[in-house]
Amino acid sequence: MPEKIGDALKRAIAQERAVGEVEKSKKGEESLLLNPTRLVIFQYLCKNPCSKLRVIARTLDLAVPTVDWHLKKMTEKGLVTTKKVGKNRIYYPAEMIESEDIEVLALLSGDKARFICDTIAANPGITQKKLCKKLGMYQQECGWYTSKLTEYAIINCIRDGKYKHYYISENLDKVLRSDRKRRNHFKKTLLRALKRDGTKPEIIRSRGDVLVIQIESGKEKMILKVNLNLVPRFLPHPKGGNIT
Repeated sequence: MPEKIGDALKRAIAQERAVGEVEKSKKGEESLLLNPTRLVIFQYLCKNPCSKLRVIARTLDLAVPTVDWHLKKMTEKGLVTTKKVGKNRIYYPAEMIESEDIEVLALLSGDKARFICDTIAANPGITQKKLCKKLGMYQQECGWYTSKLTEYAIINCIRDGKYKHYYISENLDKVLRSDRKRRNHFKKTLLRALKRDGTKPEIIRSRGDVLVIQIESGKEKMILKVNLNLVPRFLPHPKGGNIT
């Protein structure tokens, strides 16, 4: 019974917080990313595109209704795109990624897929049986993920008799392309969206994988840090070496 009361209180607080933010917006429409909560959510999506609502809320320690409301605001203004992949609805910055990369990024946004990749990266050649044991997963569940990751060329599977050995794929050119053309297109798209939102965006830094933009509207200023690298950090970089 105490747990039910506690859950009810959490829901009530979450709803009150979300409604409060809605009421605040009605008094005076603010620029999207000049809201600290929205800025944090957007920066998270730049680093973790194709994330699910509840994963975003849990990771950022925010109430689900609050995150949902902010995502809807950003989606309405064209700053964020949402799409249903399988049974899940995912979110990512508008025009940041190619359509063919959406499903693989949605897969990698989940904890289990990342845990599997992390474990394989730390234990090259690990067998399916040992992988299941290390992660505490059932054979069927683990097999589904390794099959999907192999299909998307994230990992390689080499058979040795009755055993399957897994390695992180080195051929990332076929997985995700963090190319100059895509990055430049996203930068231009983001700057146009910020201007439409009534702010004066100024690029402070644009080097390598990081884009830093100062957003200004009247006396208000915020710094937006955008990750441009879509290749997961546990994977080898196409040019050699690991991403740090």
